[in-house]
Amino acid sequence: MNCHYCQKECRHINISNNHWRCLPCKVDYRGVETNIFGMINSTSYYFNIYNGPREFPVRIMKGLPNDFAVNIVVNLTSRPDITPSNVEEKLRTYLLFS
Repeated sequence: MNCHYCQKECRHINISNNHWRCLPCKVDYRGVETNIFGMINSTSYYFNIYNGPREFPVRIMKGLPNDFAVNIVVNLTSRPDITPSNVEEKLRTYLLFS
């Protein structure tokens, strides 16, 4: 699988749940979900984007996907244009105004 953003080949993390990772872009692909990671003030956040047949809100999550302490910080009503190059700017904006 190639990364949607940089077009380079992703690393296969787990065959059983179709999990791929692009290290340069800090993006995980898990089935129909895409997680784009960023850091704000030494805290990990990520946009959780569902790309399945039904539309779900884009969520900003605090922590890492495999952590027990992952918290939904914001449910977005729109689908913003998030890329690895603008993820930290988008995180700051949505966390500030939510």
